[in-house]
Amino acid sequence: MKKGTSITLLTIISAFLAFLMFVTFVRFPVGYNKVGNYPGILGAIELGYGMEENISYTLELDIDSDTPEDMNEVLDIFGYRLQKLGYKDYSLKAVKNTDSNVYDVRLDINANKTKYISDYKEAQYDLATLDFDINSVIAYGKLEFYGGTSSNPQDKIFTDLAKPIESVKYSGVDSSTGSHIVAIQFSKKAFAEMQEIFDEGDLYLTIKLGNDTLLDGSEALNEGYFQNRAIAMTTDSEATARRMVLQIESGGIDYEYVIADSSTSMIGGQTNGKIALLSVIAIAVVLVLAVAVFAILYKGFGLVSFMSLLSFILLDVAMFICIPGLKVTVGSVLGVLFASVLAIDGLAILVKRMSEEYASGKVVKTTIREGFRRSMVPTFTTGVIAGVVALALLFITNGQLNGFASAFGIGAVLATISSLLFSRLFIAIFLPLSKNKENFFKFKREDK
Repeated sequence: MKKGTSITLLTIISAFLAFLMFVTFVRFPVGYNKVGNYPGILGAIELGYGMEENISYTLELDIDSDTPEDMNEVLDIFGYRLQKLGYKDYSLKAVKNTDSNVYDVRLDINANKTKYISDYKEAQYDLATLDFDINSVIAYGKLEFYGGTSSNPQDKIFTDLAKPIESVKYSGVDSSTGSHIVAIQFSKKAFAEMQEIFDEGDLYLTIKLGNDTLLDGSEALNEGYFQNRAIAMTTDSEATARRMVLQIESGGIDYEYVIADSSTSMIGGQTNGKIALLSVIAIAVVLVLAVAVFAILYKGFGLVSFMSLLSFILLDVAMFICIPGLKVTVGSVLGVLFASVLAIDGLAILVKRMSEEYASGKVVKTTIREGFRRSMVPTFTTGVIAGVVALALLFITNGQLNGFASAFGIGAVLATISSLLFSRLFIAIFLPLSKNKENFFKFKREDK
């Protein structure tokens, strides 16, 4: 590469990296009369529950309830209901209760990212709405049907059907009564079973959802009462109607949980935030120290290291925006820290191999070429092993460890690219700019 080409490339790359740093860390007003505000890339990164104030719930199994055979099933239903209610940033885990020897459920929700926030900036928490939603999430009971030709039937129907309900939806408000309507549409097989009762006379139908009676079976229904196999039920509020839909959609749950404890864990959130801040500081310190060591020991390679690691960090920050579902949590910050160590390790392997090649008598260009060739296998192998470990953790963990696995796996890939690609690019750029190439990299021959 010619000197002029090196200067041009270095100028373009430096300007691009400076621009990325600016849009990453700097916020500034934009728009007419500066009424808007550009938040910076960091402002667009979504923080996870481990980085902000949490609201924590301990959900205990009621003393009269059966014990769940499969806690994963319980957690799956709770998670499904949370997502249907619009909560995306939460942690669910089973925790063994030492007193009762059964599993409680621990639920942590990011207090700044849930739908009950009326004003994001002021962070006014509507805890009453949240408590209602959590009670909807843990609402007990499956849908049961009782039918017959006499009032208040006691005989269960649809017992042989795995799915008697085809769909359920909230249908709005009845303008005449002000009641909120929930429409349940029966499957064809379920409706055919009801038609057999219609053949004998009127149908009395009781519908129960856990401890609640949705339809009491006191009035006779004829076939014309149903529209497209659907029946409408009413409740006094939209919240209750939507809870009913949620329970029916998720299939119900046989185990009765209650909120044993809830707390706005501001202290915990702040503690996690401090841990995350310390982790970020640790990343910066590690990178600065690494560049300083390379600069002292290998002079010009300090510049190469700085440019390579800066490119790695900016790409690593960008991944939290580009990859859906990846959030900044304590675990993910630690994942970036470990990936940064991999990037530094790759550069250390490279410089060691080049020093060995030059010490054996090779010229600078051959030293660099052979150094990259010899460092490729160990650097690539380390990256692959790190990626496999991260992938395994991703499938067998959740919560903070899941965030760590995601960030570490992606960071390991970027670290490998930084060690093998970015460093080679910057060495190729800096070489034509150095008058004494051996002195620039502080290469030394072996003493004879």
